[in-house]
Amino acid sequence: MASGIHHVKGTILLTIPAAVLAAGWGAGPTGAIACGAGCLAGVFLSPDLDVPSRTRSEYLVYRYLGRVLGAVWFAFWWLYARLVPHRSPFSHWPFIGTMGRFLYIYLFGGILWYGATWLFTGSASWMPLFQWLRLPAFSWALVGLTMADTLHFFMDSLPFWR
Repeated sequence: MASGIHHVKGTILLTIPAAVLAAGWGAGPTGAIACGAGCLAGVFLSPDLDVPSRTRSEYLVYRYLGRVLGAVWFAFWWLYARLVPHRSPFSHWPFIGTMGRFLYIYLFGGILWYGATWLFTGSASWMPLFQWLRLPAFSWALVGLTMADTLHFFMDSLPFWR
């Protein structure tokens, strides 16, 4: 199993090849950038968010986004870490883990979005949450994040990363 530092370095190194592969698959410039950005997002949306203690990715959020946003990030993922056992297929397997974390973000982020817009404006709509799902760049970003998760899975599985 690789350390958090190895996971971060591997994900960052995968970013450019992921963008180049997406361009080769016909993603166009926007899709290639989205795929690279989705892969880079794997640093923060790591499969290790299922660990109840602070992970390397959460430490990086604290370090680069500050204590307040870091605390919000850790609090947001607290329930996920309690519900999903570490290294379960729902967190660590390629595609399944990616979709599990996406659904968690979408469900709880959507509830927070809806509640905040209702609280501050007096009315709320779910439609803004669905509109960006139709963008091709969003699909390519998920492909990039899946690539990062696949790398994470293999780094945990192969003995020479220890």
